[in-house]
Amino acid sequence: MEKQYLSKGGRLTLIKSTLSNLPIYFMSLFVIPRKVRIRLEKIQREFLWGDVEGRRRIHLVRWTAICKDKKYGGLGLRHLKEFNHALLGKWLWRFSLERESFWRKVIVGKFGEGKGFWWDYWAGESKLKELFPLLFRIASHNSALVADLWGRQGDGGGGWEVQEGEDSLIWKIERKGKFSIKSYYRSLKVENNPLFPAKEMRSCKENEESTDHILIHCGKTRELWTVVLSSFGVVWVFPNSVRNLLLEWKIKGLEKKRSVVWKMVPICLFWCIWGERNRRMFQEEEKSDMSLKNLFLRALLEWSQQFMDVDFFSFMNLLGG
Repeated sequence: MEKQYLSKGGRLTLIKSTLSNLPIYFMSLFVIPRKVRIRLEKIQREFLWGDVEGRRRIHLVRWTAICKDKKYGGLGLRHLKEFNHALLGKWLWRFSLERESFWRKVIVGKFGEGKGFWWDYWAGESKLKELFPLLFRIASHNSALVADLWGRQGDGGGGWEVQEGEDSLIWKIERKGKFSIKSYYRSLKVENNPLFPAKEMRSCKENEESTDHILIHCGKTRELWTVVLSSFGVVWVFPNSVRNLLLEWKIKGLEKKRSVVWKMVPICLFWCIWGERNRRMFQEEEKSDMSLKNLFLRALLEWSQQFMDVDFFSFMNLLGG
């Protein structure tokens, strides 16, 4: 199927299900070369925005913003560099758990065993050898395990009680303590830092973000709807969803040119509001109420001029009846 016949949602689905999954096997075993990674991400960008050979369309949002999680304002696509690291990270986790695996024995035989408890994070975010450098320097067995150094003393008392069995690893990011590629990947993405919780990502500063709220119920949006309805002399009770609004956006008895303008209002208003939402989310810019109103009216005029011959003054007369 030609990509120009697919909607943005269809392209996004194909990228997630196919394009971003094709290199997973390779990335789970090797570090992906930088040039290959850049080329793959370029293919995904061009497919998403509908670029064709010899004609590049405008990419409305930065790729880094698109790759953010949905709750942080993105579309949930993957950064290939960080995802590659997360896939490879699973081998580090398995290396400590699968002690009898053949692949692990091969690696140990070639490169040697890991170091002892001095290299572990026992307290806080620092290794034990960094917390007690003098003790580490004078230790005669600085690669020993805890079980090698502590146990019951000869007189039957004192010291740490080391139970039989091996130490276990805990993945602090997950509640259950088990490693997952998903949690590791999210921890590698700077924009998913918990200092920016989802409840703060509000483009209208009123409620949690949703399509229906932004395009219908937000105070800023309602001001634009009020301008339109008052211009056409219409009193209207807004439905609760965008779908119902589009289905009910009908009015009888309008002159032909006014009818053309009326039909274009919802989509034009949605386009202006969504652009304002993206400016606030990704560029940290905010238009004043008057600027947003002027932007909407100017866009509506330009859209109307694609279907009929109308200048600014006659357009304002159409709105005023």
